[in-house]
Amino acid sequence: FVTDGGASLLLKKQLGIYDNLWAWILTSGGCIFTGQFFFIMTEFFSGLGSEYAEAAQIDGASEFTIMLKIMVPLATPLMVVILVLAFITAWNNYCVFLYYLPSYANLALGMYSFQNLAPIRGYTTPQVLSGFVVIAVPIVIMYLSTQKIIARNMQIGGLKG
Repeated sequence: FVTDGGASLLLKKQLGIYDNLWAWILTSGGCIFTGQFFFIMTEFFSGLGSEYAEAAQIDGASEFTIMLKIMVPLATPLMVVILVLAFITAWNNYCVFLYYLPSYANLALGMYSFQNLAPIRGYTTPQVLSGFVVIAVPIVIMYLSTQKIIARNMQIGGLKG
């Protein structure tokens, strides 16, 4: 829900970025490159060690090559996990679409409305729960399509001891 008393809603309206999907993606705190995801990536790269980079520098690789061909492949599983978490957060967040993006209704907002209208229209509990199963299908598909990438670097090592 809106925790700041509607100040951010008012600000977005005054800036002219209310009901604009791309403006919301770039200015939201839940963006992949902001908030906790930034700290997770920073901690990952700081704990990675410099052995890979030093070995590549000895072989004559530039900083760009080291980042693109060594560091990014090592961080791919983490980036995919962050992508899955960001997708789940965005998919389940009906409040953003309810308050900030009313023209961009998503399935979670529809399920929220369905759940609130269920007692009024006389829907049974199995009907409501089947709607929640439908909501979970894209998340399960997202996870199943990325699980091999997530587990890929668990078994691979690159340095000799």
